[in-house]
Amino acid sequence: GRAPTGRGDGGRGDGGRGAGGGRHPLRGPSGVRVDGIDLRHNDLFRAVHDLFGHVMFGHSFGPAGELLAARCQMQLYPRAAWPVVFAEQVGQVCWFYHGPHRALPPSRRPYPEQKVLAFPDRFLDAFAGLFRRAEEELP
Repeated sequence: GRAPTGRGDGGRGDGGRGAGGGRHPLRGPSGVRVDGIDLRHNDLFRAVHDLFGHVMFGHSFGPAGELLAARCQMQLYPRAAWPVVFAEQVGQVCWFYHGPHRALPPSRRPYPEQKVLAFPDRFLDAFAGLFRRAEEELP
């Protein structure tokens, strides 16, 4: 299955407001227009994720590939931004693949709600540790 990479508004057309009515920074207009479509910051963020995380390194669009792509994308940003990138990428991927709707085919699963959240460093350290251990085991 393919994780959602939907438009910055999650396909809801909610004008940048989530289910709770609050604004999410990535749902705002980016000032970039492509083929007559005004892109949101989230559209650009997802395009970078797909290009540098999936296309460049050939990572799949399944759960493992999404986590590898998130790791690649995090390397593009300063460490101070990682808690937010982690929430946007890893948090949404985990919810999409392991949430209460996981029995549905991926094409029928709801798009993960964006949250304004900075994960604690212990989560980031554990995530990075997975890759360090894997790299150490390479021949």
